[in-house]
Amino acid sequence: MKTTSNPCAYPAWLPPPHAVRSEPAGRHWDAILTCAALGERAVAILGAQAGPVINDELGQRYFVLVPTCVADQWDEPNTQAWGAGTVVPVPGLEASCGQLWRVPPDGSRLTDPDALRIALKAAADTSPDKETAR
Repeated sequence: MKTTSNPCAYPAWLPPPHAVRSEPAGRHWDAILTCAALGERAVAILGAQAGPVINDELGQRYFVLVPTCVADQWDEPNTQAWGAGTVVPVPGLEASCGQLWRVPPDGSRLTDPDALRIALKAAADTSPDKETAR
């Protein structure tokens, strides 16, 4: 998918369009890490409330970008919080393999952590694994 970007509309921490760069969490955002399946269901539940989400195809995981300092108090099951002292592989807007944007950044908007908690719980409750266990 080709993305046309307005340089004024995207954050300065984004790497060049086709590049992937390790960016420190805790500076502009923290990241909540989920497995790809749970992350995809949560993003679908969030819909338009979802802020930037990175799909790490290589690790089969999602990084949901949330406001800084959220990682310090995050304790949701089936997730990891990455804050200060960690780095996240951030793709450019036109990266085409490895790390991709599931939801690209739009200005400075990030995912609301309370909305993410609700979406993750709902996503876990509708997990195919849970259906099999019933």
